[in-house]
Amino acid sequence: MAELKTKKPIRKENKFTKKAILNSNLFGTVDKDILATVLDHNRTYTVDELQAAIKKFKGGI
Repeated sequence: MAELKTKKPIRKENKFTKKAILNSNLFGTVDKDILATVLDHNRTYTVDELQAAIKKFKGGI
Protein backbone atom coordinates (compact mmCIF):
# COMPACT_ATOMS: atom_id res chain seq x y z
CA MET A 1 0.00 0.00 0.00
CA ALA A 2 1.18 3.45 -0.81
CA GLU A 3 1.25 5.88 2.06
CA LEU A 4 -0.59 9.13 1.66
CA LYS A 5 1.61 12.14 1.85
CA THR A 6 0.27 14.87 4.02
CA LYS A 7 0.66 18.36 2.72
CA LYS A 8 2.23 20.90 4.98
CA PRO A 9 0.04 23.92 5.46
CA ILE A 10 1.17 26.84 3.39
CA ARG A 11 2.59 29.48 5.66
CA LYS A 12 1.38 32.86 4.60
CA GLU A 13 3.73 35.59 5.68
CA ASN A 14 2.31 38.84 6.91
CA LYS A 15 2.68 41.74 4.52
CA PHE A 16 2.87 45.37 5.51
CA THR A 17 2.34 48.67 3.76
CA LYS A 18 5.08 51.27 3.53
CA LYS A 19 3.22 53.46 6.01
CA ALA A 20 2.86 50.64 8.54
CA ILE A 21 6.55 49.76 8.22
CA LEU A 22 7.71 53.33 8.74
CA ASN A 23 5.45 53.69 11.80
CA SER A 24 6.58 50.42 13.37
CA ASN A 25 9.36 49.71 15.85
CA LEU A 26 10.66 46.83 13.74
CA PHE A 27 13.53 48.80 12.18
CA GLY A 28 15.87 51.50 13.42
CA THR A 29 16.01 55.06 12.15
CA VAL A 30 18.67 54.48 9.49
CA ASP A 31 16.92 51.41 8.09
CA LYS A 32 13.60 53.27 8.06
CA ASP A 33 15.28 56.07 6.07
CA ILE A 34 16.48 53.49 3.56
CA LEU A 35 13.04 51.89 3.34
CA ALA A 36 11.36 55.28 2.93
CA THR A 37 13.56 55.78 -0.13
CA VAL A 38 13.26 52.37 -1.80
CA LEU A 39 9.73 51.17 -1.05
CA ASP A 40 6.71 51.70 -3.28
CA HIS A 41 3.59 53.26 -1.73
CA ASN A 42 1.29 50.91 -3.65
CA ARG A 43 2.83 47.60 -2.52
CA THR A 44 2.97 45.45 0.57
CA TYR A 45 6.11 43.74 1.82
CA THR A 46 7.14 40.78 3.97
CA VAL A 47 9.85 41.19 6.60
CA ASP A 48 12.20 39.10 4.43
CA GLU A 49 11.62 41.43 1.48
CA LEU A 50 12.33 44.43 3.69
CA GLN A 51 15.56 42.96 5.01
CA ALA A 52 16.64 42.12 1.45
CA ALA A 53 15.88 45.68 0.29
CA ILE A 54 17.99 47.13 3.10
CA LYS A 55 20.87 44.76 2.36
CA LYS A 56 20.74 45.55 -1.36
CA PHE A 57 20.71 49.29 -0.69
CA LYS A 58 23.72 48.99 1.61
CA GLY A 59 25.53 47.03 -1.07
CA GLY A 60 25.60 43.74 0.80
CA ILE A 61 27.66 45.15 3.69
